[in-house]
Amino acid sequence: DFDRGGWSNSIRLGADYFFNEKNILTSSFLYRFSKENNTNLLEYFEGPQIKGTPFSPRQFVRRTDEEIEDETNLEYALNYKKTFDRKGQSLVVDLTYRDKGETESSDFTDVFLNPDGSSTDLPSALEQSNNDEGENQLRLQIDYVHPFSKNSKFEVGGLSSIRTIKNDFAVERWVN
Repeated sequence: DFDRGGWSNSIRLGADYFFNEKNILTSSFLYRFSKENNTNLLEYFEGPQIKGTPFSPRQFVRRTDEEIEDETNLEYALNYKKTFDRKGQSLVVDLTYRDKGETESSDFTDVFLNPDGSSTDLPSALEQSNNDEGENQLRLQIDYVHPFSKNSKFEVGGLSSIRTIKNDFAVERWVN
């Protein structure tokens, strides 16, 4: 049984500056924040399985997961476009920086029961996990188009990207 819920908000702002009718600079900014609260209930039987014999459960486990997830995204972008007198000829330069971060934390609780669902003497187990991840990316793209005729053109471009990814993950298990 799984229940996901949360909310997300974002705002985007942008502006165009026209140097003239053939040279345009566009800038934009995006901010996004989301928060999720998720719950999960997993019930399963554990026990030895000997080949050729029917399954005989040793215990019944009820595992719950309470997860909180926070995520933020920032994006800054600059775009320059130059058009030429020749129809279809253009130069476009895009520069984008993205900063994305996400933190997920979960509390897992295992309750051990007899196969019929009655209590056992086994203590519940608690696991906690935390995942702090993020990504930064700087991206530059340049594209040039030069038409020769109605049916032919020359296109050339380049893309460069520098990306840093982090992922710090920790798990703790508590008994008694």
